[in-house]
Amino acid sequence: MNRVFYRDLIEHDHVYTDSGDDEIGLMMRSSFKSGLCPVCIRETFIYRHIPEDQTPPPEPYQHYSIIQPVMLVCGNCGWWQSKAICVTKSHPFLPKFEGQDSEWAYSYHPVIELVDITSNKVAIADIRQHLLRNWEDRKLISAGKAESLVESLLKEHLNCDVFSSTANVNKADGGIDLFVAHENGQIKAAVQVKRRITKNVEPVTEVRNFVGALAIENIQKGIFVTTAERYSSVAKDIPEKLNSRLELDLISGKELFEILQCFTKPDDLVIPPYVKLDMVWKDIRGNSYNLEEILNV
Repeated sequence: MNRVFYRDLIEHDHVYTDSGDDEIGLMMRSSFKSGLCPVCIRETFIYRHIPEDQTPPPEPYQHYSIIQPVMLVCGNCGWWQSKAICVTKSHPFLPKFEGQDSEWAYSYHPVIELVDITSNKVAIADIRQHLLRNWEDRKLISAGKAESLVESLLKEHLNCDVFSSTANVNKADGGIDLFVAHENGQIKAAVQVKRRITKNVEPVTEVRNFVGALAIENIQKGIFVTTAERYSSVAKDIPEKLNSRLELDLISGKELFEILQCFTKPDDLVIPPYVKLDMVWKDIRGNSYNLEEILNV
């Protein structure tokens, strides 16, 4: 399934002159009037920020007294665009502006990329960023990408090298997906990863099978990771029953998300320079929203 990623910010300068030099900018201007998204031709929602203070705008726009940012957001594809409505004040050299409202010279929109998170070609960095905001979508990623995700997180969480058990080897994993190694290359632990689509509770069966794989390979420590929300009570008892024979750590989906939060820094929102994260925005009904709610991130 495709998910939206903001990659960059595009600026359009003085497109309201209708010169025709900036076709995309003119298309954006037209969509503000029509209320339709220029990308997917669906309905858009308009949000305005009305400043409480009278902070002067930056140079060279000092003849404006108030900048009122406006966001137009598509409810279908997530694409957005922004401009500013400027209320002018008296200026000795610009009498024609007095008492009028005007669009600011610059308008902005992001470059949006649709990324198929179910694909085996999707970058782990994109998966981490997306799951940071949409953890439920972990059920949509492939089993292979779930292993790669866990591999990338455990490297940072354990501060050790983590690699696939089948790396460069054309054979089954034998019940072990990953190995954790010391700096000298010695195997420290084995890892099993289970990506669950419908199960919210990890049963005991796979945990027992993993313990058997550890015994066969003579590995003294195992880490079982599931994307299910939690383990069954019987499964949670396994590590204690093993006593000193071997060490077993169980990482649930809830705990995996906590590790993701610790080691994944959210990408900065791609926003226009006159937009601040703490701004309050209002829709046409007067309901208030923050910027993250508007952009659904």
